[in-house]
Amino acid sequence: MQDGPYIFLENEDQVVMTYYERNQDKNLTRLIEKTIWTGKTDTLVEGFGWDKNSYHITHQYTPKPYEVRTHGNIFANRGHSW
Repeated sequence: MQDGPYIFLENEDQVVMTYYERNQDKNLTRLIEKTIWTGKTDTLVEGFGWDKNSYHITHQYTPKPYEVRTHGNIFANRGHSW
């Protein structure tokens, strides 16, 4: 399984993109991170590895509350707690 990116604003001019790759057969999870210097303005960031998408990074972002309903398995991690 693959999950991500999780994009964290580290400071006013850089973000960290985080992906997770899970190998069920080996019971192994791999964390892949990349620090990207964005400057202090909005910018477009390219995914890496298997991720061929682009992401618009807005420095004045206010997250909206949301709810997710699912009827299956979910792979999730809460930060870097291992």
